[in-house]
Amino acid sequence: MYNESSPLRPLGVYERLMYDYSSYHPRHFCVVAELAVSRTENDYRIALQAVQARHPSLSALIARDSRNVPHFVSASHHIEPSILPRDQGPDWREIIERELVQDFLEGEPLARATVLYTPDEATIILTFHHAIADGIAGVFIIEDIMRALAGRDLGKLQVPASLDDRAMALRQEPSTIVDRGSSNLEHIGEQILIESAGKPLWRSFATDRVITNTIALDTRFLDRARQLSRSHGTTIHGAICTALAVAASQVEGSSEYTILNPINSRSALGFQDRGCVMLASAATHSIPETTLATFWQRARQYTNDVAASRSRENLLAGVRMLQDRLPPDGDQRLACGLMGAFPYDAVVSNLGKLEIQDRIDDVDLRGFWGPSGQARLRRERFIGVATTNNVIRLVEAAPAFQPPLLQSLKAVLVEACSL
Repeated sequence: MYNESSPLRPLGVYERLMYDYSSYHPRHFCVVAELAVSRTENDYRIALQAVQARHPSLSALIARDSRNVPHFVSASHHIEPSILPRDQGPDWREIIERELVQDFLEGEPLARATVLYTPDEATIILTFHHAIADGIAGVFIIEDIMRALAGRDLGKLQVPASLDDRAMALRQEPSTIVDRGSSNLEHIGEQILIESAGKPLWRSFATDRVITNTIALDTRFLDRARQLSRSHGTTIHGAICTALAVAASQVEGSSEYTILNPINSRSALGFQDRGCVMLASAATHSIPETTLATFWQRARQYTNDVAASRSRENLLAGVRMLQDRLPPDGDQRLACGLMGAFPYDAVVSNLGKLEIQDRIDDVDLRGFWGPSGQARLRRERFIGVATTNNVIRLVEAAPAFQPPLLQSLKAVLVEACSL
């Protein structure tokens, strides 16, 4: 049970966006870590308890106060992991498919965990409510699990500050605002957003079914892709997103493909802590189908567009815009209207080269997949990208009725990187 007399802090605007949105359309995500480690079932349970004790967000619930403002509040519950021998459990992809259609119920912890283990290996699947974490936070939690399994003392963290409070502490007004690449939300009125929330933009959660697909690109390919990306003035992320747009054109006949890019504010705004907290914003950018530009020219233009969205000025401006559009005690439907105002076809959440240790004592990180998510939009796909051990791994989650694109994306990338 939670104690409403012991609030930890109010939700920040991005946390509130995810929480209010999830009241109508569940919004959570999964990350997966493959470990080489020899531990017992109880070792995993003890490690997960230590990680929960370290991060206040993992032991909190969300409740509204008398003014209808949502707060993180203290709770006395424990995350009860599902721990199974691998030969008795489903494949981790099946677990993700199941997790993405299972909402967080009121009073439950805001994270879930599943461990599939053998005498020498384990696959850990973590599911987070998006109000308490983003993909980068999920990476830090995996590292803490590795540290706990290695017998390290984790210590305890303070309640992490929201992006709002961090932005305010910077005490810097943006001097130059350039196009963020997203919809002109600052010009959309409250009533229009509420009306948007009632439109048939979303699919039914009750009948939802999600399918996942995965690919891994090895060291040789990744080195070649990096070399070509640099020589063409773009990035691996730009190449992946462009390959996705080309694949969508080939498979679905899309003439223009719009991608939502989550943006990690930690690096752009200089935040150093590694707590469990939601510090991501997002912007959308379109890639038109054209024969007037080469693959690499399109990738370079896309990279330039995304770079503008990641500027310090635009991130701070985005916080202010959302604060104006989503007041703490506002109608929850505003969050749905705001999310629905982003007309994207896919999310590409690229965590880059993970900034965690690959090995802690006898605990080896062999692979990381994610994040995987869904927003319940009628047509969408979510592609999580992460690089560990010089291997880039991609996982795609999409409604079952949509054709998968990951293998087509890979074929486009391989062709673009061929000699």
